[in-house]
Amino acid sequence: MKKTKLLLLLLLFFKMGHAQSNVVDVNPASKLFFIDFDRGEETLAVSENAILFKNAIIELVYNTPVVRQLQNMYPGPKIAVIKQIDPKVLNGYQITLKRTSFNSSSTIAWFYYDIKKNSLFVFDQDIAKWSKVILSSENLQLLTNCQSYCNFNSRQGQGSEMAMKSLQDLVVNDN
Repeated sequence: MKKTKLLLLLLLFFKMGHAQSNVVDVNPASKLFFIDFDRGEETLAVSENAILFKNAIIELVYNTPVVRQLQNMYPGPKIAVIKQIDPKVLNGYQITLKRTSFNSSSTIAWFYYDIKKNSLFVFDQDIAKWSKVILSSENLQLLTNCQSYCNFNSRQGQGSEMAMKSLQDLVVNDN
């Protein structure tokens, strides 16, 4: 009887250990929201694939020249809020970079990751336009990681070509 209980106990611990996630969220303060197409609302993403994408996009954004410059202007901790844009409008993710101090936060930059073009754009506040971020060769692997993980919440019926074309003026300097 004791051997059976011990076996069941060991089996329970094995199952609990096996159910643990192997993916580490290296940016727990940052959040990723996706569109729950069944409910039609924005939802916090916690799946392993979502965390892999969140880690990849944050690492890409933090390694851009823009953020390196912002780091000098705004020292201290930064968080990212990543939101999926409705694919009927634009197929990508908006990344809002915020600096935090004490109990408040303020936005310091906006980025946009375009899934279709596998490109990163930054909003230039001085000219009020989106500009493509030119990545160094060592950051191209980070871009590839984003492309690998970005479809964790893809939906078959993407927006019409007309809707996509109407947003072409959103992104400039895309060569």
